[in-house]
Amino acid sequence: MTTIGRVSRFKACSRPLLILATTLALSACAAPAGLAIFSASSGVAMGTGVDYTLNGIAYKTFITPMPTVRQATLTSLNRMGMTVTEDKKTDSGWTITATAEGRDIDIELERLTSRTTRMRVVANDGVIFKDRATEAAIIDEAADAIDRRATAHS
Repeated sequence: MTTIGRVSRFKACSRPLLILATTLALSACAAPAGLAIFSASSGVAMGTGVDYTLNGIAYKTFITPMPTVRQATLTSLNRMGMTVTEDKKTDSGWTITATAEGRDIDIELERLTSRTTRMRVVANDGVIFKDRATEAAIIDEAADAIDRRATAHS
């Protein structure tokens, strides 16, 4: 085989390897971005009305006064069989802490206006992981409790 034939064969083999190496390198960079896009949009895609930070913390803003959201949250935790370990007033609203089967639940209620309350829920499943399903369930159950209360009073 001539030198020209070897060079042609090398080019033919090296091009797919270069493409493969480039694809793998770029996919490693794109993977976290892909996860971030999924994390940011999955709540909206599921229709829950729950927003998530990239590190798995759930948020929802209720057009409901703070005392009503707090009572609905406590009712929801009780209905879900979660044990409330702390319920205290803070400078910006309330902090509620609960436990459920190895999960520590931290809920912050922040008064935005006299008629608007922001709920932040973190369900820690161990040291590193967040339990997004439990966070969403708590928020959804609180929203349902607020709706039931509004229906009962109308």
